[in-house]
Amino acid sequence: MSTATTELGRFLTITGQRFRTGQSAPEMFSPAVDKAWHELLGTPAYAALCLETAGQPIHHVANNGHGPIAWAAAYEAAYGPLPEIWFTDAARF
Repeated sequence: MSTATTELGRFLTITGQRFRTGQSAPEMFSPAVDKAWHELLGTPAYAALCLETAGQPIHHVANNGHGPIAWAAAYEAAYGPLPEIWFTDAARF
């Protein structure tokens, strides 16, 4: 599993947690992780990843917003500091 796919799984875990507590979907701000998401969308592997991590199907919705990343504290509490992949572009620069 690539680093981007691992981080996608962590993102989906946090998404599932947020949905279970009535919160909105978290903001995807990493082009590299989003690219991994697009590569898996619609595949049986993606469906399995969603069930394993979020406990439910997670739909991808494009959202070009800005502002604070509301879920970063939850991520850091569970996994530590956000790794570099979150701050790279889709080509991983």
